[in-house]
Amino acid sequence: MSHKILGLFLTLSLTLASVPSYAWLHLEPLIGYNKGQEQSTTAQGIGLGVKVGIDYHNFFIVEDIDYSDLQQGTQSSVKYTNTGLSFGGDFQRVRVWYGMIMSAQQSYPSGTATSTSKGTGTKFGIGTDLGSKLNLNLELRSINYTSNDPGTGVSAAITEVGTFGFLSLSWIL
Repeated sequence: MSHKILGLFLTLSLTLASVPSYAWLHLEPLIGYNKGQEQSTTAQGIGLGVKVGIDYHNFFIVEDIDYSDLQQGTQSSVKYTNTGLSFGGDFQRVRVWYGMIMSAQQSYPSGTATSTSKGTGTKFGIGTDLGSKLNLNLELRSINYTSNDPGTGVSAAITEVGTFGFLSLSWIL
């Protein structure tokens, strides 16, 4: 009986030791250009971001952090940040992902104060390899802004939808 347990233990140990593990740190800085619309106002500008997470075989799960400085309507400098969680896969030369924007915030000057809108949303992305580490990506984002503080410290409920496209170059390190 003990030699069967020892044999089972040895077989299990060799099996687990011989299965290759491909979980790696995913670090992906990116730079790109935003273009979109919030309600009836157009928005565009430069964006920076980073994705940090884990790659496992052809799949990945990452935390996204993005910062953009947009020109939106008559506002020349709208600060836009979002954080979220995305998961997706690399399939030969194409990669796709879906993400949840868990916190989106935009801030813009409003007289002598700064007005801030907050919300959540979703995103869908597709990309292609331009080289061994360089990628060209297109991400579509839809954000539902639900609260606004016009600089008084008191938030009010709002309903605004922002839809943005983000074309970016990224390097997977």
